[in-house]
Amino acid sequence: MKGKLFERLVIGRFATWDDAFRHANELQQTDIIDQFSVLRLPFSVELAQYPQRDHALRVLDHLGTLTHSAHTRQRADGSVSLQLGAFETADEARHYIASVIEVPKAGPGI
Repeated sequence: MKGKLFERLVIGRFATWDDAFRHANELQQTDIIDQFSVLRLPFSVELAQYPQRDHALRVLDHLGTLTHSAHTRQRADGSVSLQLGAFETADEARHYIASVIEVPKAGPGI
């Protein structure tokens, strides 16, 4: 709704839209959630890669409440990527990065 902020709960990744809808509908039927929208949010920001999953999970645990949208993703080579956010477009992901990373400004004599 225009002008209102909503907290979002990203449940997970699903093979199809129908699978996601079915899962959300089950959560709604059991009164776990009141409302839902199935969105396609294929972009995220990679924070780091780790050779072992337990290392990535320790970092994720250390982040704690600093971010509620961090998650891990298994890569094809067996390493684990620490990801942040869920965005509809690559531009949205880039905008997010620009909004949280302070770019140093050149000072006098630089």
